[in-house]
Amino acid sequence: MFRHYLSNASQGYPLTIYAGSYPDYSHDAVGYTFRGVGSGVPFLTKVHLESDVPFLQVLDLAGICYQYIIMVADVEATDKCFQQRFTDGDEKIFLGACESSRTETQVLLDTQRKQLGLIGPLKSSSFFAEFGRERFLRLQEAYEAKLQEKMVSDRHFEQRVTLDTLKRMEMYRLMYSDYISGEFMSPNQRNDFLMGRTMRTMAQYVVLGELISQVPNAIVINHPTTNIGFYNEKMGQIRQTIPIFEMKRRVYK
Repeated sequence: MFRHYLSNASQGYPLTIYAGSYPDYSHDAVGYTFRGVGSGVPFLTKVHLESDVPFLQVLDLAGICYQYIIMVADVEATDKCFQQRFTDGDEKIFLGACESSRTETQVLLDTQRKQLGLIGPLKSSSFFAEFGRERFLRLQEAYEAKLQEKMVSDRHFEQRVTLDTLKRMEMYRLMYSDYISGEFMSPNQRNDFLMGRTMRTMAQYVVLGELISQVPNAIVINHPTTNIGFYNEKMGQIRQTIPIFEMKRRVYK
């Protein structure tokens, strides 16, 4: 399929390369610390560019038309837990930080494109800017509900969610330290909360997969994550499978 996309790429239908990125969460040299959110170029965006630009240079050498779109996950600004942790419950401030990150990222992309002589356009965007806020949130809610139903009816899926939650536990301790301490939640409440977080993220990947699959010649480059397979989790839909490429560099501790 990817070879077919390459051979069909043209000025009218370029190879469209999507890369998702976090908001500008705090980090150290190893990975994200999730102590706050800023308004600059996100850490994951910088990691993406280190990984993705050599691929774009190869496409240029091969004469393949492409466009590169990196999207900040402004959907996270609608999450009440993140709002409270990072912006004292103010969604507008969070969204403003994401928009500023989008602007700063475009400046960096323009600079790199000029310095490296890249031919294809490089675009800084966001989940909402690219696909529409209402559409994205509507689909996320619908798929989250389907995954919750599957949790009850499918024992293998329940085990998958449990295992994924355990794999993400170190990240969750950083993300949700205010919520999952014994002071606020019992062990059962904490388990339900974190498994719900896991399914929420799964649903977002399903949504991205559905929306990106509607774009001709679209592929995805993603950081290593347990959720990468959910781009092509069709949830009863009939749609195109998207080629997914995974970076080697991890951004979680």
